Amino acid sequence: MSNKPKDHLPINITEKIKERFFSFIEKTDTCWKWKGAINPSGHGVIKIEGRNRTAHRVSFAIHNENIPENLFILHKCHNASCVNPDHLYAGTHENNMQDEVERKNTRHYKCANPTKYVGVRWCSTRKNWISSVYINKKNIDIGRHASEVDAARNHDRILYMKYGIKDRLNFPEEYNLKD
Repeated sequence: MSNKPKDHLPINITEKIKERFFSFIEKTDTCWKWKGAINPSGHGVIKIEGRNRTAHRVSFAIHNENIPENLFILHKCHNASCVNPDHLYAGTHENNMQDEVERKNTRHYKCANPTKYVGVRWCSTRKNWISSVYINKKNIDIGRHASEVDAARNHDRILYMKYGIKDRLNFPEEYNLKD
């Protein structure tokens, strides 16, 4: 199965499309909020040539003339309904997934009790902390813990000892890492 978005077809931007696109925007000091249709993931949608296109991809195409082939258009501001071209950049599927994990914005990380530690989340069902690592595009649960700090330390231990990854540790000082 391809990681290519459904609306990855080239977008032929005409003056009429630009006029229609800008009629759906509410500009603020930061984000440009999409006021048209919104899909279930919160992204704006506009119909062009009979196909629904995500508004942030259309915005990128309008302001950059083209979208690099096989790349996603990602948000620096993490606001799905934003179409401000200064907040958009082209990236790979892997960039998008890593960004989601780092922001704890996947279905695996949504929780009522967020944490400051990477690779740690609260399980409201069992009332404990879960440690996990993100390796090879997969999130792997590695243990349940009574405390948030124990979960973070377990995350670090597995990430460093098993996978040799040093740059995503919560407590790098515990491993005497030299730059």
